[in-house]
Amino acid sequence: MEPWLDGPWSVRLARGTRGRSALEVYNRGLLVDVLVDAQLARRVLRGARRGEGTALAWGLRTPDGGLPAVRFGELTVRPRPVGEAFWVAQAPLDGSWVSADAERVRVRAGWSR
Repeated sequence: MEPWLDGPWSVRLARGTRGRSALEVYNRGLLVDVLVDAQLARRVLRGARRGEGTALAWGLRTPDGGLPAVRFGELTVRPRPVGEAFWVAQAPLDGSWVSADAERVRVRAGWSR
């Protein structure tokens, strides 16, 4: 588990189809998502989950390679880079929505698929 992630969360870099880099997101060892680096139709925000009073969001870096502005409800959080293509952000659970730049998703239960 990454020392900078709290609670049930862990992430791992992997390889997707055609050798593209991938990010695996886990909740207590249960794989909840796999995000493969996409050069086309690049969505910055992939998903968000909650568990044990904390929430985790993840996605792809912006087209220029930067990190997006991430908000959990009213709380702004600085995302952490993971590898060259991804980011994750964690915060105490604050609201049921997370946004990254102009994209927004609902924070789902950590164990749901």
